[in-house]
Amino acid sequence: MNVPRKVDQLSVISYQLSVISYQLSVISYQLSVEEGKRQWLDFAHQPGKRISEILHVCNWFGFLDMT
Repeated sequence: MNVPRKVDQLSVISYQLSVISYQLSVISYQLSVEEGKRQWLDFAHQPGKRISEILHVCNWFGFLDMT
């Protein structure tokens, strides 16, 4: 009767892998937040670039017709 023990081991391994996957997604989210903060700080300290970026984004979304 080794089958139930193997099933239990597989379910434990599956659970552990799902925990690792969750932890990696949390780390990925934290890194993206930090990258966003860094980009915002770079962006906020360059007023000329900030205005051109805002116009570019507005144009990209179709809010401004710059033709």
